[in-house]
Amino acid sequence: MTQLENLKIIDSTFVSVDTWKRYWQNCRWSTFFESPDWSEVWHSSFGSGFSATPIELTFSDGFRCLLPATSGKRAKGLVTNLEMCPSGIYGGPLSTEIPSARHLSLISKHLNTNYADYYFQINPFLLKEIQLSEEVFAQISGYTKDFTQAVNLDKSVEEITRKLRKKRIVQTAKSISKKGIRLQKGSDITPFYDVYQQAQQRWGSVSVSYPMHVYENLLKYQNCDYWIALDDKESFLGGGIFLIGNQSVNTWLTIFTSESMKLRVSELFYSELIFHYKKAGLSWFDFNPSGGNEGVSHFKSRFATERLDTLVFSQTSVVSKLAKTLMRK
Repeated sequence: MTQLENLKIIDSTFVSVDTWKRYWQNCRWSTFFESPDWSEVWHSSFGSGFSATPIELTFSDGFRCLLPATSGKRAKGLVTNLEMCPSGIYGGPLSTEIPSARHLSLISKHLNTNYADYYFQINPFLLKEIQLSEEVFAQISGYTKDFTQAVNLDKSVEEITRKLRKKRIVQTAKSISKKGIRLQKGSDITPFYDVYQQAQQRWGSVSVSYPMHVYENLLKYQNCDYWIALDDKESFLGGGIFLIGNQSVNTWLTIFTSESMKLRVSELFYSELIFHYKKAGLSWFDFNPSGGNEGVSHFKSRFATERLDTLVFSQTSVVSKLAKTLMRK
């Protein structure tokens, strides 16, 4: 039997936030979502209902990784859910070495055995580095597949421009810019939140609605950029929050007014920021998963994006299901 076939987890330990920070800083594929700062946003916004509980795993072959976990209280404190990332985005694992498919499989089994309620979505940039084939995927079980769409900023400016021009993004952006519409860093989150509330009314039923203080807390962090679009009269047309990791920047809840959507301001907005973050030296501009919305996915595909697969592991206990049922009554 080979070492890989005999592989096992020999230690699982809750570690300090400082240890978590070191792992995050030294992991090249880590996103802002997997940082202690993101966990702290939820703790500062909702108090003890969210607490940092990072887990270090040691394997029999010497490989070590960190799961950037946050424990969240649910159902009025009756259920504790372990989230690798609050709000259900990427959750590692973080490490200096690239894990194998066998390592990932053992991590999922460890979570399934030791935690009754958890959510774990593997970082797609890690999976891109592993380059999992269907044969290797077969070594992993118990997951559902999702995907994100991201622009590879390591491509040349000419190649990215050519792809954007093919979808007429460049042409539309120039036309919008001539109308006096421009981008700048924002500071006041109030107009953004007002448009966010208006958008929720348009959408009707929404599964998640974040209070304003979540955004206010988020803007305190250095790796968080808040960009806004203004017209020639300085009127707010829309904006979004961009979260910077070691090699990637992730969009998070970009919102536009109904009027600016008709003007296709978003095409100017995204195209300018793609080149801004390329110039900043990042490797990926990530639009994030679309939640199965084909229209949103189609929109993102117009920005020279690549599809990157991600694996989602989760478990919901009987107690959790019962608590949710009782709360709905």
